[in-house]
Amino acid sequence: AGKAVGCPALEVIPAFSAPTDDRDEVTQETATVLKVLGGIASDYGMRLALEYMGLPKCSVRTFDHALEIVEKTGLDNVGILMDTWHHHAGGSKPEELLKGEGRIFVAHIGDVPAGEPLSFRRDECVWPGDGAAPIGEMLRALKAAGYDGIVSVEIFDPAVQAMKAEECIPLAFRRTAAALKEAENGH
Repeated sequence: AGKAVGCPALEVIPAFSAPTDDRDEVTQETATVLKVLGGIASDYGMRLALEYMGLPKCSVRTFDHALEIVEKTGLDNVGILMDTWHHHAGGSKPEELLKGEGRIFVAHIGDVPAGEPLSFRRDECVWPGDGAAPIGEMLRALKAAGYDGIVSVEIFDPAVQAMKAEECIPLAFRRTAAALKEAENGH
């Protein structure tokens, strides 16, 4: 279906409340599953993007862990989905993205309030610029790592979710464009 609609990458979500917190076990299990799925996706010319999630119950919470898993698959069509909200909420640093050259397939943008890593709820995802995430730094590092794809806005704030599409879509465009422009200008 993705190929039919011109979508070159499919998002893959890691397990929540996995039976173990052992990083090596999670790495091995996730890489094994991604190898199987990556083989299937390859038959259709598709790529898979593992989205690490900065949420306490997620089995893959950081960029470095996602990169380790992706590299373990040994498949060129398996990469990473970098979400600015999850990146910051999970405690990953902007400069870590530089290690992902050629492995970042998809990017989402959203902001997170100030606070300690792994202490946020998903509904605390707000418009870019309304939180504490260093979005400009992340976007510059993403570009330096060779990413030149689409950056799509993803907001879970209930107030935003309740907006009418006619209001939300233009606002999402303006807020995302402003964040991209700010990153480009180095602010």
